[in-house]
Amino acid sequence: MPARETEAIILKTFPLGEADRLVSFLGRASGRVRGVAAGARRVKNRYGSTLEVLSHVQIWYVEKETRELVRIQQCELLESFHKAQSNYELSTGLAVISETAEMVLPDHEAAEPMFRLILLAVREIERTGDWALPLSYFAFWTVRLGGWLPRFDRCSSCGTEFGAGAAYPRPGSLRSDLRANGSTASRTRRAWVRR
Repeated sequence: MPARETEAIILKTFPLGEADRLVSFLGRASGRVRGVAAGARRVKNRYGSTLEVLSHVQIWYVEKETRELVRIQQCELLESFHKAQSNYELSTGLAVISETAEMVLPDHEAAEPMFRLILLAVREIERTGDWALPLSYFAFWTVRLGGWLPRFDRCSSCGTEFGAGAAYPRPGSLRSDLRANGSTASRTRRAWVRR
């Protein structure tokens, strides 16, 4: 079986056995994949620091149809975020990004926009030395790319476009004039409660 090559971001790593490491990575074309890097925990190994969390790498791996985990053969570092990873405060922001990506992304499903978003957020944290704004941007776009962001141009109850009309915030939604002021049913309920 020939080795596959992809540009990837390392999301998480776990110790596996005495010398191996289980690696979860997001490939630009392959999506989130989990694989075994044989001998990665030994003092002298062929991977070096390429398997650090959120490292931007070129990775070669072999995938067999009968196995859930791939076998990582080689990894080449394209971009390291050592400055941010060595700072405790910045590394907590990076941990939020990697944990969120690990939980949100499905296995083996290409996610090019998410790949670019993670890379953009991590580069910005590295460049500015602050995680507040890049992390907010990452969270907003993760929710949007996942399809969980509500629409802000329509009423959440009746679907009426706001247009020039007012939108009234309610916990968890935006309501139109009709819904915010109360429909006939809600006016009847309020009148009944007042009695």
